[in-house]
Amino acid sequence: MESSVYPQITPFNKGGLQVDETHEIYFEESGNPRGYPVFFFHGGPGSRVREYHRRYFDPNFYRVVLFDQRGCGKSSPRGHTFQNTTQKLISDVDRLREHLSIKQFLVFGGSWGSTLGVSYALEHPNRVSGLLLRGVFLARKSEIEWYLDGIRNFLPDTIDRIRRGTVEDTIKYYYDGVFGQDNEKAMLLAGEWSAYEASLMKIGSNEQPSSKIEKIDIDDFLSAKIQLHYMLNDCFVDGIEMLDGVAKFKMKTIIVQGRLDMVCPPVTAYELANSLPNAELRIVENGGHSGSQPEIARELRKATDDFKEVFQS
Repeated sequence: MESSVYPQITPFNKGGLQVDETHEIYFEESGNPRGYPVFFFHGGPGSRVREYHRRYFDPNFYRVVLFDQRGCGKSSPRGHTFQNTTQKLISDVDRLREHLSIKQFLVFGGSWGSTLGVSYALEHPNRVSGLLLRGVFLARKSEIEWYLDGIRNFLPDTIDRIRRGTVEDTIKYYYDGVFGQDNEKAMLLAGEWSAYEASLMKIGSNEQPSSKIEKIDIDDFLSAKIQLHYMLNDCFVDGIEMLDGVAKFKMKTIIVQGRLDMVCPPVTAYELANSLPNAELRIVENGGHSGSQPEIARELRKATDDFKEVFQS
Protein backbone atom coordinates (compact mmCIF):
# COMPACT_ATOMS: atom_id res chain seq x y z
CA MET A 1 0.00 0.00 0.00
CA GLU A 2 2.95 2.36 0.67
CA SER A 3 3.37 3.57 -2.90
CA SER A 4 -0.39 3.80 -3.46
CA VAL A 5 -1.17 6.55 -0.96
CA TYR A 6 0.24 9.72 0.58
CA PRO A 7 3.02 9.61 3.23
CA GLN A 8 2.26 9.20 6.92
CA ILE A 9 0.96 12.26 8.70
CA THR A 10 0.33 13.18 12.32
CA PRO A 11 -2.99 14.67 13.48
CA PHE A 12 -2.93 18.33 14.42
CA ASN A 13 -5.99 17.93 16.64
CA LYS A 14 -7.42 15.06 18.72
CA GLY A 15 -10.27 14.95 21.14
CA GLY A 16 -13.39 13.39 22.52
CA LEU A 17 -16.90 14.76 21.96
CA GLN A 18 -19.65 13.92 24.44
CA VAL A 19 -22.70 13.22 22.27
CA ASP A 20 -25.14 12.13 24.99
CA GLU A 21 -25.18 11.15 28.66
CA THR A 22 -23.46 7.83 27.85
CA HIS A 23 -21.36 8.09 24.70
CA GLU A 24 -18.22 10.05 23.87
CA ILE A 25 -16.77 9.74 20.38
CA TYR A 26 -13.09 10.02 19.57
CA PHE A 27 -12.10 12.23 16.65
CA GLU A 28 -8.93 13.55 15.06
CA GLU A 29 -7.99 16.05 12.37
CA SER A 30 -4.98 15.90 10.09
CA GLY A 31 -3.75 17.56 6.92
CA ASN A 32 -4.42 21.25 6.31
CA PRO A 33 -6.36 23.00 9.12
CA ARG A 34 -7.76 25.41 6.50
CA GLY A 35 -8.20 22.73 3.85
CA TYR A 36 -11.32 21.25 2.34
CA PRO A 37 -13.16 19.12 4.94
CA VAL A 38 -13.57 15.38 4.41
CA PHE A 39 -15.14 13.02 6.93
CA PHE A 40 -13.95 9.40 6.94
CA PHE A 41 -16.67 6.85 7.79
CA HIS A 42 -15.03 3.60 8.90
CA GLY A 43 -16.41 0.13 8.27
CA GLY A 44 -17.82 -2.58 10.46
CA PRO A 45 -20.18 -1.97 12.06
CA GLY A 46 -17.79 -2.13 14.97
CA SER A 47 -14.45 -1.36 13.35
CA ARG A 48 -12.33 1.75 14.01
CA VAL A 49 -10.15 4.33 12.31
CA ARG A 50 -6.51 3.54 11.64
CA GLU A 51 -3.40 5.51 10.80
CA TYR A 52 -3.47 4.62 7.12
CA HIS A 53 -6.96 6.07 6.70
CA ARG A 54 -5.39 9.54 6.81
CA ARG A 55 -3.25 8.70 3.83
CA TYR A 56 -5.85 8.62 1.06
CA PHE A 57 -5.90 12.42 1.08
CA ASP A 58 -3.55 15.17 -0.11
CA PRO A 59 -2.55 16.71 3.25
CA ASN A 60 -1.95 20.09 1.64
CA PHE A 61 -5.50 20.27 0.28
CA TYR A 62 -7.74 18.35 2.70
CA ARG A 63 -8.74 18.85 6.31
CA VAL A 64 -9.14 15.16 7.17
CA VAL A 65 -11.59 14.28 9.95
CA LEU A 66 -11.48 10.72 11.28
CA PHE A 67 -13.75 9.50 14.08
CA ASP A 68 -14.58 6.26 15.85
CA GLN A 69 -18.30 5.49 15.83
CA ARG A 70 -20.18 4.84 19.06
CA GLY A 71 -18.62 2.02 21.06
CA CYS A 72 -15.75 1.63 18.58
CA GLY A 73 -12.00 2.12 18.85
CA LYS A 74 -11.14 4.97 21.18
CA SER A 75 -14.74 6.06 21.64
CA SER A 76 -16.26 5.24 25.01
CA PRO A 77 -17.72 3.20 26.52
CA ARG A 78 -16.08 0.59 24.28
CA GLY A 79 -18.33 -2.09 22.88
CA HIS A 80 -21.44 -0.41 24.32
CA THR A 81 -24.60 -1.15 22.33
CA PHE A 82 -27.12 0.81 24.41
CA GLN A 83 -28.48 3.71 22.36
CA ASN A 84 -26.23 2.55 19.50
CA THR A 85 -28.16 2.75 16.22
CA THR A 86 -27.58 4.13 12.74
CA GLN A 87 -29.82 7.08 13.57
CA LYS A 88 -27.69 7.89 16.62
CA LEU A 89 -24.52 7.67 14.51
CA ILE A 90 -25.98 10.13 12.01
CA SER A 91 -26.72 12.50 14.88
CA ASP A 92 -23.16 12.08 16.18
CA VAL A 93 -21.69 13.03 12.82
CA ASP A 94 -23.72 16.18 12.72
CA ARG A 95 -22.75 17.06 16.28
CA LEU A 96 -19.11 16.63 15.31
CA ARG A 97 -19.60 18.76 12.21
CA GLU A 98 -21.02 21.55 14.36
CA HIS A 99 -18.29 21.12 16.97
CA LEU A 100 -15.62 21.60 14.28
CA SER A 101 -17.50 24.55 12.70
CA ILE A 102 -17.76 22.79 9.32
CA LYS A 103 -20.66 23.67 7.03
CA GLN A 104 -20.19 21.12 4.25
CA PHE A 105 -17.85 18.22 3.61
CA LEU A 106 -16.89 15.32 1.37
CA VAL A 107 -18.11 11.94 2.63
CA PHE A 108 -15.61 9.08 2.32
CA GLY A 109 -17.14 5.74 3.33
CA GLY A 110 -16.16 2.14 2.77
CA SER A 111 -18.23 -1.01 3.33
CA TRP A 112 -20.46 -0.27 6.36
CA GLY A 113 -19.06 3.26 6.13
CA SER A 114 -20.78 3.60 2.74
CA THR A 115 -24.10 2.67 4.38
CA LEU A 116 -23.62 5.26 7.09
CA GLY A 117 -22.32 7.88 4.65
CA VAL A 118 -25.29 7.52 2.32
CA SER A 119 -27.66 7.50 5.32
CA TYR A 120 -26.14 10.76 6.55
CA ALA A 121 -26.44 12.31 3.08
CA LEU A 122 -30.10 11.32 2.89
CA GLU A 123 -30.74 13.01 6.23
CA HIS A 124 -28.59 16.09 5.53
CA PRO A 125 -28.11 16.42 1.74
CA ASN A 126 -27.15 20.09 1.90
CA ARG A 127 -24.22 19.33 4.20
CA VAL A 128 -22.61 16.84 1.81
CA SER A 129 -20.63 18.21 -1.14
CA GLY A 130 -19.67 14.83 -2.57
CA LEU A 131 -19.68 11.09 -1.95
CA LEU A 132 -16.66 8.82 -2.30
CA LEU A 133 -17.73 5.24 -1.59
CA ARG A 134 -15.86 1.94 -1.58
CA GLY A 135 -17.13 -1.63 -1.38
CA VAL A 136 -20.75 -0.53 -1.25
CA PHE A 137 -23.09 -2.09 1.31
CA LEU A 138 -26.74 -1.04 1.78
CA ALA A 139 -27.73 -3.66 4.38
CA ARG A 140 -30.54 -5.09 2.28
CA LYS A 141 -31.74 -8.58 3.15
CA SER A 142 -30.27 -9.93 -0.08
CA GLU A 143 -26.81 -8.59 0.85
CA ILE A 144 -26.86 -10.06 4.35
CA GLU A 145 -28.07 -13.39 2.95
CA TRP A 146 -25.20 -13.33 0.48
CA TYR A 147 -22.71 -12.68 3.28
CA LEU A 148 -23.89 -15.65 5.34
CA ASP A 149 -25.33 -17.98 2.71
CA GLY A 150 -24.85 -17.14 -0.98
CA ILE A 151 -21.09 -16.99 -0.69
CA ARG A 152 -21.16 -20.70 0.19
CA ASN A 153 -20.90 -21.29 -3.57
CA PHE A 154 -17.29 -20.11 -3.29
CA LEU A 155 -16.37 -20.98 0.32
CA PRO A 156 -18.49 -23.98 1.35
CA ASP A 157 -16.01 -25.23 3.95
CA THR A 158 -15.67 -21.81 5.55
CA ILE A 159 -19.36 -20.99 5.81
CA ASP A 160 -20.33 -24.47 7.01
CA ARG A 161 -18.12 -23.93 10.07
CA ILE A 162 -20.30 -21.07 11.28
CA ARG A 163 -23.68 -21.97 9.81
CA ARG A 164 -26.44 -22.59 12.35
CA GLY A 165 -29.54 -23.08 10.20
CA THR A 166 -30.98 -20.06 8.42
CA VAL A 167 -29.19 -16.73 8.12
CA GLU A 168 -31.38 -15.38 10.93
CA ASP A 169 -30.61 -18.45 13.06
CA THR A 170 -26.88 -17.99 12.53
CA ILE A 171 -26.91 -14.32 13.52
CA LYS A 172 -29.06 -15.07 16.59
CA TYR A 173 -26.81 -17.96 17.66
CA TYR A 174 -23.67 -15.84 17.59
CA TYR A 175 -25.43 -12.83 19.11
CA ASP A 176 -26.75 -14.86 22.05
CA GLY A 177 -23.36 -16.47 22.62
CA VAL A 178 -21.26 -13.31 22.39
CA PHE A 179 -23.68 -11.40 24.64
CA GLY A 180 -24.09 -14.33 27.04
CA GLN A 181 -22.79 -14.85 30.56
CA ASP A 182 -20.26 -17.54 29.64
CA ASN A 183 -17.16 -15.45 28.96
CA GLU A 184 -15.10 -18.31 27.56
CA LYS A 185 -17.86 -19.24 25.09
CA ALA A 186 -18.38 -15.58 24.20
CA MET A 187 -14.72 -15.15 23.29
CA LEU A 188 -14.71 -18.39 21.29
CA LEU A 189 -17.76 -17.41 19.24
CA ALA A 190 -16.46 -13.88 18.70
CA GLY A 191 -13.26 -15.48 17.42
CA GLU A 192 -15.20 -17.68 15.01
CA TRP A 193 -17.18 -14.70 13.76
CA SER A 194 -14.08 -12.57 13.30
CA ALA A 195 -12.18 -15.36 11.54
CA TYR A 196 -15.05 -15.84 9.11
CA GLU A 197 -15.05 -12.17 8.14
CA ALA A 198 -11.26 -12.12 7.85
CA SER A 199 -11.33 -15.07 5.45
CA LEU A 200 -13.73 -13.22 3.16
CA MET A 201 -11.64 -10.05 3.31
CA LYS A 202 -8.61 -11.90 1.92
CA ILE A 203 -10.31 -12.90 -1.32
CA GLY A 204 -9.00 -10.74 -4.14
CA SER A 205 -5.75 -10.06 -2.28
CA ASN A 206 -2.41 -11.83 -2.30
CA GLU A 207 -3.33 -13.62 0.92
CA GLN A 208 -4.97 -17.01 0.98
CA PRO A 209 -8.43 -17.26 2.58
CA SER A 210 -8.38 -19.16 5.85
CA SER A 211 -11.02 -20.03 8.41
CA LYS A 212 -8.47 -20.66 11.16
CA ILE A 213 -9.62 -19.19 14.45
CA GLU A 214 -6.95 -16.91 15.81
CA LYS A 215 -6.81 -15.85 19.43
CA ILE A 216 -8.66 -12.55 19.48
CA ASP A 217 -8.01 -9.53 21.66
CA ILE A 218 -10.55 -7.38 23.46
CA ASP A 219 -10.83 -4.97 20.50
CA ASP A 220 -11.88 -7.79 18.17
CA PHE A 221 -14.32 -9.10 20.75
CA LEU A 222 -16.00 -5.73 21.21
CA SER A 223 -16.07 -5.21 17.44
CA ALA A 224 -17.90 -8.53 17.01
CA LYS A 225 -20.42 -7.46 19.68
CA ILE A 226 -21.29 -4.27 17.86
CA GLN A 227 -21.46 -5.94 14.45
CA LEU A 228 -23.80 -8.65 15.72
CA HIS A 229 -25.96 -6.03 17.45
CA TYR A 230 -26.37 -4.21 14.15
CA MET A 231 -26.93 -7.33 12.05
CA LEU A 232 -29.58 -8.62 14.45
CA ASN A 233 -31.42 -5.33 13.86
CA ASP A 234 -30.96 -5.18 10.06
CA CYS A 235 -28.43 -2.38 10.64
CA PHE A 236 -31.33 -0.04 11.53
CA VAL A 237 -31.77 0.95 7.87
CA ASP A 238 -33.93 0.10 4.88
CA GLY A 239 -31.60 -0.38 1.94
CA ILE A 240 -34.42 -0.43 -0.59
CA GLU A 241 -35.63 2.97 0.62
CA MET A 242 -32.05 4.22 0.45
CA LEU A 243 -31.78 3.26 -3.22
CA ASP A 244 -35.01 5.13 -3.94
CA GLY A 245 -33.94 8.15 -1.91
CA VAL A 246 -30.60 8.82 -3.58
CA ALA A 247 -32.34 9.75 -6.84
CA LYS A 248 -32.70 13.29 -5.45
CA PHE A 249 -28.96 13.73 -4.84
CA LYS A 250 -27.18 16.44 -6.80
CA MET A 251 -23.64 15.97 -5.47
CA LYS A 252 -20.96 14.17 -7.45
CA THR A 253 -20.36 10.57 -6.43
CA ILE A 254 -17.40 8.30 -7.18
CA ILE A 255 -17.73 4.62 -6.31
CA VAL A 256 -14.60 2.47 -6.16
CA GLN A 257 -15.48 -1.22 -6.27
CA GLY A 258 -13.35 -4.35 -6.38
CA ARG A 259 -14.49 -6.83 -9.01
CA LEU A 260 -13.49 -9.69 -6.66
CA ASP A 261 -15.12 -8.22 -3.55
CA MET A 262 -16.81 -11.19 -1.88
CA VAL A 263 -17.93 -9.26 1.21
CA CYS A 264 -19.86 -6.63 -0.75
CA PRO A 265 -20.21 -7.90 -4.34
CA PRO A 266 -20.18 -5.38 -7.23
CA VAL A 267 -23.90 -5.69 -7.95
CA THR A 268 -24.76 -3.33 -5.08
CA ALA A 269 -22.32 -0.69 -6.27
CA TYR A 270 -23.71 -1.07 -9.79
CA GLU A 271 -27.29 -0.62 -8.61
CA LEU A 272 -26.40 2.37 -6.46
CA ALA A 273 -24.50 4.04 -9.32
CA ASN A 274 -27.51 3.55 -11.59
CA SER A 275 -29.80 5.14 -8.98
CA LEU A 276 -27.61 8.22 -8.52
CA PRO A 277 -27.95 11.12 -11.00
CA ASN A 278 -24.26 12.09 -10.91
CA ALA A 279 -22.27 8.94 -10.16
CA GLU A 280 -19.19 7.35 -11.63
CA LEU A 281 -18.51 3.68 -10.95
CA ARG A 282 -14.84 2.68 -11.07
CA ILE A 283 -14.31 -1.07 -11.08
CA VAL A 284 -10.92 -2.35 -9.93
CA GLU A 285 -10.63 -5.61 -11.88
CA ASN A 286 -8.21 -7.37 -9.51
CA GLY A 287 -9.55 -5.71 -6.39
CA GLY A 288 -11.14 -7.35 -3.39
CA HIS A 289 -12.86 -5.72 -0.44
CA SER A 290 -10.14 -4.22 1.71
CA GLY A 291 -9.37 -0.53 1.32
CA SER A 292 -5.74 -1.22 2.21
CA GLN A 293 -5.22 -3.50 -0.79
CA PRO A 294 -2.76 -1.60 -3.04
CA GLU A 295 -4.96 -1.65 -6.15
CA ILE A 296 -7.97 -0.36 -4.20
CA ALA A 297 -5.93 2.16 -2.20
CA ARG A 298 -4.41 3.58 -5.39
CA GLU A 299 -7.84 4.10 -6.94
CA LEU A 300 -9.16 5.70 -3.75
CA ARG A 301 -6.27 8.15 -3.68
CA LYS A 302 -6.89 8.99 -7.33
CA ALA A 303 -10.55 9.61 -6.55
CA THR A 304 -9.72 12.04 -3.73
CA ASP A 305 -7.37 13.85 -6.13
CA ASP A 306 -10.14 14.02 -8.73
CA PHE A 307 -12.47 15.55 -6.16
CA LYS A 308 -9.93 18.33 -5.63
CA GLU A 309 -10.69 19.55 -9.15
CA VAL A 310 -14.41 19.52 -8.37
CA PHE A 311 -13.96 21.63 -5.23
CA GLN A 312 -11.54 24.02 -6.88
CA SER A 313 -13.81 24.74 -9.86
